[in-house]
Amino acid sequence: MPSRLKAADLSIAKLPPKTADPRYRTTDWKALRQVIFARDGGGCTAPGCLARGIVVDHIVSPRNGGSDEASNLRSLCRAHDNQVKEGPDGTRRGGGRFSRVNAS
Repeated sequence: MPSRLKAADLSIAKLPPKTADPRYRTTDWKALRQVIFARDGGGCTAPGCLARGIVVDHIVSPRNGGSDEASNLRSLCRAHDNQVKEGPDGTRRGGGRFSRVNAS
């Protein structure tokens, strides 16, 4: 009995490698990250979140004039970082607002 299903195309589209701003690899940035994590007690700063902070996020992005001053930086868990991640056009997902996440 011949199969009526066509073979699935299992090829995977190759995306260009993600390139981060080289400044995020500097010793100065790495030291600043540690200062921010310590200031924020190692946790995500999104209201009500108890997850560990693993990303230091610019509140106002450098692209939009934000600085690397501590007052413009915050610790976020992966889930909250993904909620407000900046797109290629410079706008933030969800308008930059957090929604409730069950991260712990």
